[in-house]
Amino acid sequence: MAAGTKHQLESLAESLSKFQPNHRVEWQVGKIANALIEEAKQEEPNSAALKAIEPFKAGPNDRYIKDIQAAGARTIISQAAEALPRRISIG
Repeated sequence: MAAGTKHQLESLAESLSKFQPNHRVEWQVGKIANALIEEAKQEEPNSAALKAIEPFKAGPNDRYIKDIQAAGARTIISQAAEALPRRISIG
């Protein structure tokens, strides 16, 4: 079974916690975050937090996310995860 969107966002945010707060984040990470946040918006279309999140953009040469560092990216991704309900697995 595939991991849910919430879990994937939490995992991505946790990965960013290993970066120095002012570290630039690779654009590939931004593309992953954008895809997961878009999926979260479909799951929770009325979430004020998700409505406020704009997609990450590529910086020069598509190497890093434009105008954001690891701490900011982690905060945004964490808020997207928090906007989704926790799924309870019974089994």
